[in-house]
Amino acid sequence: MNVREFKAFFWSFVDGVGSQGSQLIITILLARLLTPADFGIIGLISVVVYLSNVIGNGGLNNSLIRKDKLTADDFTSVFIFNISIGILLYVMIFLSSGFLSNFLNLPQAEVYFKIYALSIVFTAFEQIQRVKLTIDLNFKTQAKITLFSVILSGIVALILAKLGFGVWALIIQAVFLSVIRCFIFWYVIGWRPTGHFKMPLLLEHLSFGYKLLLGNVIDVAYRYMFNLGIGKFYSVTDLGFYNQATKLTEVPSMTITTIVRRVNYPIISNLRNNKKCYFNNLINIASYITAIYLPVSLWLSFNSHNIISKLLGEKWVDASPFFIDTSYSFLYCPFF
Repeated sequence: MNVREFKAFFWSFVDGVGSQGSQLIITILLARLLTPADFGIIGLISVVVYLSNVIGNGGLNNSLIRKDKLTADDFTSVFIFNISIGILLYVMIFLSSGFLSNFLNLPQAEVYFKIYALSIVFTAFEQIQRVKLTIDLNFKTQAKITLFSVILSGIVALILAKLGFGVWALIIQAVFLSVIRCFIFWYVIGWRPTGHFKMPLLLEHLSFGYKLLLGNVIDVAYRYMFNLGIGKFYSVTDLGFYNQATKLTEVPSMTITTIVRRVNYPIISNLRNNKKCYFNNLINIASYITAIYLPVSLWLSFNSHNIISKLLGEKWVDASPFFIDTSYSFLYCPFF
């Protein structure tokens, strides 16, 4: 690992630990102000938003990162596609919000969907800026922007929760996070679509990106299908317990894997013509992640009750069984 790659890894570490750590602290504070049902509702409606963000990306960002010679037309073509799909997805969710709320047995969620889904559009607008920074291995700027956005949106959410806004505090937090992050990326990076939209270039990126899209859709569907099942067939309170337990166990695993993936992807893209080095790199990374996370997962499972009661409060102790189960699930697949 050279100096440039080490700096990229360090700042990706700062970004991952800083943003995930800040979000965890904010979530803990919010859990003491809000009810499990509030978190259960946001857990249900967020499934649609997460899936939409994956579809809106289409795997094209990774296609840009792996391409050797990029032009302004590449960035512009993908940018136009991203915002077009983002707006289309928002319109679809807006129009189907009544159906979705009835399907989930949450009549009050219709307006929640309409507001929360705005984050899809703003996320689509920031994708190219992130890609530009990732290609340059400039994770320092990303870390600063992400950390500032997470903390600021968290402060807003805490104030609203304290004032009694309930689930709206969580919805506004998510939307405000995407809005402030988008505006800062556009202001700081300074990239503008100067090229032309070219369908052949877009199809070239789609031919690679659709494979990642399918994989990501399956991943999101697998991760959040339990949200739908618990929320629809049990109660949003039960889902709130499950969601908080999952978040607490996800933080160490997702932080580790996200840090490594973000830095490693542009690096291994340069090794794609050397299969031996390419696969050796992947095996080493998987081994490192597993070695780090195994003891963490075991510790979490053995101390679940104390962790839940001390961090979230006694009203969350029913989340302890979920916490143990999710700790063991990440024990078996920490790097997937």
